[in-house]
Amino acid sequence: MIEAVQLLEKTQSLLVVSGSGISQPSGVPTYRGDEGLYQDSRRMLYLQDLNDDPHKVWTAVKKMRDIIRDKVPNRAHYILAEWENYFSRFLIVTQNIDGVHC
Repeated sequence: MIEAVQLLEKTQSLLVVSGSGISQPSGVPTYRGDEGLYQDSRRMLYLQDLNDDPHKVWTAVKKMRDIIRDKVPNRAHYILAEWENYFSRFLIVTQNIDGVHC
């Protein structure tokens, strides 16, 4: 751990690749976990599914939106937000749509 901190102190650029697990402590289920958001509808967000059964797709989207609506950032999100001030080049890459990245 100390080596990682020392390495981070020396770097000027940082790329963070973030997935749904970062938001799990905020109460947002992961997408593919045991109780993930896609368990009921693994393919609900493909264009073909939207063409075939738009009501089913929009029902799934509404369910996801309702789940994430009131979630707030957790400690990991705030740490990443702080790191943005420490590195001259900082980028977060994520597929998350939960809106809790600071």
